Amino acid sequence: MFRSIFMHYFLLFGCITPVLLGGNPAPNTIVATIPGFDLPAGMAITPDGTRAYITDSDNGNISVVNTANNEIIATLTGFGEPQYIAITPDGTRAYVTDSAGSGLVSVIAIPANTVTTIAGFIDASGIAITPDGTHVYVANTGANNVKVIQTSNNTISATVSGFAGGSDLQQVAITPNGAYAYVTGPSSNSIYVISTASNTITATITDVNFPEGVAITPNGQYAYVTNLTGTTVSVINTTTNLVVNTISGFNDPAGIAITPNGRYAYVTNRAGNSVGVINMATNTVISTPGLASGFTGPFQLAITPNGLYVYVSNNGGTTVTVIFAGLNVGAPTNVQIRKIKNKFLTQTDLINYITWQVPATGGINAPVSYQIYRDAGLTQLVATVLATSPLQYYDHNRQPNTTYTYYIVSVDQLGDTSLAASASIVS
Repeated sequence: MFRSIFMHYFLLFGCITPVLLGGNPAPNTIVATIPGFDLPAGMAITPDGTRAYITDSDNGNISVVNTANNEIIATLTGFGEPQYIAITPDGTRAYVTDSAGSGLVSVIAIPANTVTTIAGFIDASGIAITPDGTHVYVANTGANNVKVIQTSNNTISATVSGFAGGSDLQQVAITPNGAYAYVTGPSSNSIYVISTASNTITATITDVNFPEGVAITPNGQYAYVTNLTGTTVSVINTTTNLVVNTISGFNDPAGIAITPNGRYAYVTNRAGNSVGVINMATNTVISTPGLASGFTGPFQLAITPNGLYVYVSNNGGTTVTVIFAGLNVGAPTNVQIRKIKNKFLTQTDLINYITWQVPATGGINAPVSYQIYRDAGLTQLVATVLATSPLQYYDHNRQPNTTYTYYIVSVDQLGDTSLAASASIVS
């Protein structure tokens, strides 16, 4: 009897006030403005999400931004008028077009940031890389064709012709399966579809109005195209290459980017100095008062791989704006930790007892589970707790006089995660 009672003896210490490192900024609000540009234009973010490469066409530079603190950490010089930029899927190279008449596409080695060039272009504009990273498609605007670069040796391997005269080819997007490239031709009011297998034009879509930007949904089923001289975005079925929807509510829409989960499209309103957001489930523009101002001639966008942040180049100004896109699921709240001593004979089990509460705001979906980590990088998973279970976790066998920090994220039914809520304790 004595042994049984002693086995369950424990001491509770006072509650430790946690340091909350996560939290939920309001969705679709501006969270940072990055200065230091002359005329920011194209942007691309590395696959690991740590760096944004931004072209500055007026001063011939490319700036590298640390996305953790949104500060410029490197400036690459010597370009003519760098325009658009794309980064290979493995994150080792960035390809940059130049509209200065230099006839070059530049290749930046990442992270060394050394530069080599590829000749054979005239006033190059939009650029996209196939999902397997083997080829780069470049809108060679001055020659009214599209050049294809083979990345294994950085040489031009094909030239796609057959575009209407004076198309002024602009932006390029490639389907997730790599089978087709969509190229906008604003001056010919056309979208051209290129088969990457044959490098020939297989379809021309004309039910558009000065098309500028193009982005393709993650499932490859639709292409969204901005109509620059109007107020609409066209939705194209990539199977039939027909316009199946036209979304109104924009003001000279230019750039467009789709979140990795395919739920939202962000569109720059050049004349409106604002950014619009499309709910892609309903193809309607949602209310985003936090994005109705704070921009100057917004042009291009890039979204971080985790879908949390949208970078917008203010091509009519000297800054880049960072938007917090919001979360599909909110972060846990009121994270608390207590330390418990569970004594049994000569042994003591030091336990960190963690509790939390359901998200208050910041998400459109309820959590189905919570993941607990011991590191800020969210790589050391400790446990998964179902949302239907008590929101608590006992971390046994902790070391005395050691600081432990726990990071808890919510997970929704689609696997999307929240920002981490964190708390620390000394065992």
